[in-house]
Amino acid sequence: MIPSHPQTREDYGFNRVPEEEEGNLVGLYTGLLKYMCISPDEFHQWQKKGIFGTKIKEKYEELPKGNRGLYYPWFLRNERVLDLNKKCR
Repeated sequence: MIPSHPQTREDYGFNRVPEEEEGNLVGLYTGLLKYMCISPDEFHQWQKKGIFGTKIKEKYEELPKGNRGLYYPWFLRNERVLDLNKKCR
């Protein structure tokens, strides 16, 4: 589900991607939370500590290349979405 809460959208990069690409972030985050069993609390701590992008890469790189899905390569091309100082829209 794409968040509507303004601070959540800001914290997790939804404000820095075109609207039609927001589903890519949902897919990327779903992979971490649902399939890699990262707890919501741990996920939030990464964001608060400023290590979000690093931890996302670390977790996806642990998977075999063929099992990383389509959202991770999209993320690698669009890492700027986690840079709180940049706006894409």
